[in-house]
Amino acid sequence: MEELIIETPSRIHLGFLELDNSSDRLFGSLGLTISNFETKLVLKKSKRTTILCKDFNQREKIKKIITLIKKKIDFPPFEIKVLKSIPEHSGLGSGTQLALSIGTLLSTLAKHKISVDELAIILDRGKRSGIGIESFKNGGFIVDGGKIKNSKKIPPILFNTNWPKNWKLILILDKSLEGIHGSREKQEFENIKSISSELSKENCKSLCLKILPSIIEKRFKEFCFGMQEIQNNTAKIFSTAQGGLFTSKKISMIFNFIKSKEKICYGQSSWGPTGYIILENENRREEIFNEISIFIKKKFIKDLEMIRIEGKNNGFIIK
Repeated sequence: MEELIIETPSRIHLGFLELDNSSDRLFGSLGLTISNFETKLVLKKSKRTTILCKDFNQREKIKKIITLIKKKIDFPPFEIKVLKSIPEHSGLGSGTQLALSIGTLLSTLAKHKISVDELAIILDRGKRSGIGIESFKNGGFIVDGGKIKNSKKIPPILFNTNWPKNWKLILILDKSLEGIHGSREKQEFENIKSISSELSKENCKSLCLKILPSIIEKRFKEFCFGMQEIQNNTAKIFSTAQGGLFTSKKISMIFNFIKSKEKICYGQSSWGPTGYIILENENRREEIFNEISIFIKKKFIKDLEMIRIEGKNNGFIIK
């Protein structure tokens, strides 16, 4: 083996089904694997273990990941180099992709057979959502079944299907902010107490009677109605922690500008600040992209980046 290269996709988190801490089963996530952002690493044998990474914080994370894997798998010295990485704390799932990428490379190096799910548990991933793990494995549009309280198992995947090729997305990144993460994220989830049972009922009804049948039947308008209902309910619950329905006030302005338009849905991925817009086809995407571009210039909004992205129907590639 001269070297191993791994490429993994990113994902957006589209909302939770159940966030009431009194519930026996919590969370339940919807997510989509996306293009444009990826983790790409190269690993080769070496006389001593070396991490080649420009970002100090990321290098420290890689050291911790290697330490966790070393407790379970014995592998020879190696050199690992970060060629590409997903922006951190932006709601794109960078931590899970980095951890599983390194775990997969090192288990391959050691010729140690281990499943991705086992790696995820070793690396403390999937504590709330299984979306990132499934995106790593298979890509696509994903729904997981949440977690039984205090369980160490990763959430089971209930549904995974290919994203329709003609359904398009716009991603909006606020370069001036980071989403809630780490110990604060854990605390904010614990701070969520009593929530009306009607919210989870609405979410589950939207999922089962709108989102799932409409993505199978390619009924875009119905899909958007269901997605918007779940996103709105998730935003209400997160609003206390993040100071409003969305972390980024700039992205919130854009959503207010487009919310009355037909055949469109939008929201925030995880704790943000990244926002997304889902559109029926390429022409509609260009129309909305241009309208928002004019709005941003008119309102003198700074530090925003809009990117045309696609849903991605495959997971990691190792070569």
